Amino acid sequence: MNNQSTEGGTTILQAPKAKVPVVRVVVVCLVILITLAAVAIGIPWVRYRYNNIVLREAAVRGAVTKIGSRIDGRIKSVEVQPGQRVSKGEVLLRMEDSHLQAALKRARGDLQSASSALLKRNGGSRLKSSGPRREPKKRPGSWEDKRAISQNWKSNMTASPRW
Repeated sequence: MNNQSTEGGTTILQAPKAKVPVVRVVVVCLVILITLAAVAIGIPWVRYRYNNIVLREAAVRGAVTKIGSRIDGRIKSVEVQPGQRVSKGEVLLRMEDSHLQAALKRARGDLQSASSALLKRNGGSRLKSSGPRREPKKRPGSWEDKRAISQNWKSNMTASPRW
């Protein structure tokens, strides 16, 4: 194990030379190269996916601006051409609104029937008057009583401190 040499009757012990396993160095170098390659490929790929919309059918290059609508639905017509510059507030597309128109007609019909039922109930007049207007009765424990108690308590606390 130890190399021994003799020089003039003196024995010199030498430590064994450390052998670097070649296989280990090769594996470490390969792991480092594969990691660097993954990073070199991964960063541009992530940047591209973030900056562009990619679908199975098409890819859009350039700046992507997200737009939205207040309601979901199908597009009826597109009012702008591809590549055309648009400004804030400009109509970009029109959506199908047949279901909204139907809901509007239904709501107007409900309003009409409710109005006619109210007219029938009131005997044909729009508002049924029941005579002179009366003040509502004050109940004990109403908000006016609670407010008065609160104000009285506050004035007592500020007028005569107990300390």
